[in-house]
Amino acid sequence: MFFNKNKTTKNTGAVAIITVIIVSVAALIMAVGASRMGLGDLLGSYVMQKGNEAYSIAEGCAEEALQQLRTDQSYTGPGAGSPLALGSGECTIVVTGAGSSRTIAVVGRIPSVVDPGFSYVRSFTLNVTLTGTDITIDTWVENP
Repeated sequence: MFFNKNKTTKNTGAVAIITVIIVSVAALIMAVGASRMGLGDLLGSYVMQKGNEAYSIAEGCAEEALQQLRTDQSYTGPGAGSPLALGSGECTIVVTGAGSSRTIAVVGRIPSVVDPGFSYVRSFTLNVTLTGTDITIDTWVENP
């Protein structure tokens, strides 16, 4: 039998080019997938960080409300529509109740840099009992 060397060489080159293209496309798909996963992880970390900042702001405002109640039992908050600025965010405090029982509602907000209409929000509700300058925290609950 006789083999045609030219025909075999032409097919080998085409197969090699197709193989290189398939391997390159597979590598590109894996690289794009890996970068998208990395961006997703980065965004998740950013959201968690901002949520923790909002938590800290809300917690700081709860402490501020307790301190204000310790010195002035008629304290009801900084005033309607007057949030307290803390760091890169703000919080609102509303104190309700009479006598020795008070309910403190605090909301901490961090504005989103990515979406100006969005804020990261964490809030707490505290029920406290006042006895002179002593304050007993009966419940401290993070709101969903």
